[in-house]
Amino acid sequence: MVGGALVGAPVQEAYTWARRKARRSDELVERAVLESFLEAVGSLAEHAARACATRQERADVRARCRTLRDDALSLLGAVPLPGAAGPLPAAAGNGLLPSAAQSVEAFGRAANEALMARLCASPEWLGDAPECLVSATRDRLLAGTLAAFRRRATADEDLFRMLMLDAAALMGHQAAQSSRSTDRLDSFGQRLDGVVRDLARRHEVLLSAFDETRGELREIRLAAVALLARQRTDDVGQLPLPRRFRSLMAEKCRDFVGRGFVYRELESWMAANSCGYFTVRADPGMGKSAVLADYVRRTGCIAYFNQRSCGLTRASQFLESVCHQLAERSGLPRRAVPDDLQDGGAFAELLDEWTAHAEGPLVVAVDALDEVDLSSQDRTANVLYLPAQLPAGVYVLVTKRDVPLPLTVEVPSNTLDLMDPRYRAENFADARAYLDRSADVPAVARWIEERGLTRPAYVEHLARRSQANFMYLRHVVADIAAQRWTHADLDALPSGLQDYYANHWRIMGMDGVSTPREKLKVLYVLLEYQEPVSVRLLTEITGERATTVTWVLKEWNQFLRREKVGGETRFSFYHESFADFLRREDILAASRIDLAEINEMISLRLLQDFE
Repeated sequence: MVGGALVGAPVQEAYTWARRKARRSDELVERAVLESFLEAVGSLAEHAARACATRQERADVRARCRTLRDDALSLLGAVPLPGAAGPLPAAAGNGLLPSAAQSVEAFGRAANEALMARLCASPEWLGDAPECLVSATRDRLLAGTLAAFRRRATADEDLFRMLMLDAAALMGHQAAQSSRSTDRLDSFGQRLDGVVRDLARRHEVLLSAFDETRGELREIRLAAVALLARQRTDDVGQLPLPRRFRSLMAEKCRDFVGRGFVYRELESWMAANSCGYFTVRADPGMGKSAVLADYVRRTGCIAYFNQRSCGLTRASQFLESVCHQLAERSGLPRRAVPDDLQDGGAFAELLDEWTAHAEGPLVVAVDALDEVDLSSQDRTANVLYLPAQLPAGVYVLVTKRDVPLPLTVEVPSNTLDLMDPRYRAENFADARAYLDRSADVPAVARWIEERGLTRPAYVEHLARRSQANFMYLRHVVADIAAQRWTHADLDALPSGLQDYYANHWRIMGMDGVSTPREKLKVLYVLLEYQEPVSVRLLTEITGERATTVTWVLKEWNQFLRREKVGGETRFSFYHESFADFLRREDILAASRIDLAEINEMISLRLLQDFE
């Protein structure tokens, strides 16, 4: 019950699990709870006796309190004594906390009510007892037990250590056993972090002595995060989406944290409007694609991801993908989708067809509108031929940078700009959550320790340097884990994503006159080819040996995405922000790269396929 109150777990589940674990923990926690309970019973007995109106009532109170002390083990659920009130019913325990997010205070009130109902049901305990005893028990028994238990935890290092590990393991057990494991696992890390931080604030001296405990907690959290990543990958793998999109989503969702404020605003807006467009707008690296990918994972909605580096930029590609997704989910034959999709007519018709038979709303999620090649469509039309009007119950969720795009609509629309100062606190809170999770990675934990940092100092400093940019955090944490960042001074860290790219460019020796030409050729062919490229094709375009190309790809591995096509591995840039960096005029000038020359090399190789 104490463990359940700490983490917000259902009592019956906590009790069942804790009993199994108690046998392995030398009954340390159980004994402390029993002693705390006995102390609380003694205190309420004195208080109730003083409030009694008659000598007979005082005698009755003392007799009942003696029974409470005698039956303490039965009351706490440790030993089922004959004749005592039965164990807490499963229904009461499981229904005690309908929400995993319920506050500890609310849990305490509900637990107290359950305990009082149990006591009042027995004539030997509180059934027909004097009101002074019932009132004192309601006010003092559970509260006094918890207060006495906290005092023992503060004074007893072994008990304190055991409680921290039990709380962590209980949440992991609860998450793993949940029938909705993905939803519960999503909040597991944050809930555990909150427990540990709260304990650290209250008992800083004790916690600082427990190096072993911190290591065990780190292992528990890493195991939970790994379980969450596997569950998310399984979720994505079951979606009826093109394989390429599932691969991208698995990457985006694996380390996803936070962004609850985006989903809350989206859901609130959808509830207030019968249809419409909802746009998430932000700078590169702020997590737009990850927000959309995780929303698709959670809801299983229709989805399309524009990707310039993979050649997915044309309106015809979008229409073919979403129209086939709609047809398949509507149970229509593939022939219902025209082979030649020149405009958005078929898309609009399929939306109407869907709403005519669907029982619920339809969401179409489209990522990275700013990466669409507008020359692939009619210049007077909306981007991707998105319809100006939508049937009732149809919502289009899109992401984009802050660039003008042709999109005129005649239905409700809303834009959530992640760069708006209103969301600064939420952005940084999510960045801190990402960094706090990364601090459990053994290599990162060693890096923090070697520099004499505290975990909070590491989190705060990197969050500030990142400007709450998640692509920056992804790269910097990977550098730290791989021991590529060896500076002792945290102020030497680059500030923001573009500064990170420029700093890495210098570290890799790409900004001098002696920069190896083969490196530049491979990177800029990857940039300009605009589709995933194999080692074989890179060697044919650049004229470099396969070993040289492989060496360059290995050096720049952290910026690349791999995918298998016909048994062949192909490479593209992981994020468009790095492509933006390579296209910067100062980088092109310093590298002495002529993009026209790079494109000529590509064209010459492609022409060979037509000879």
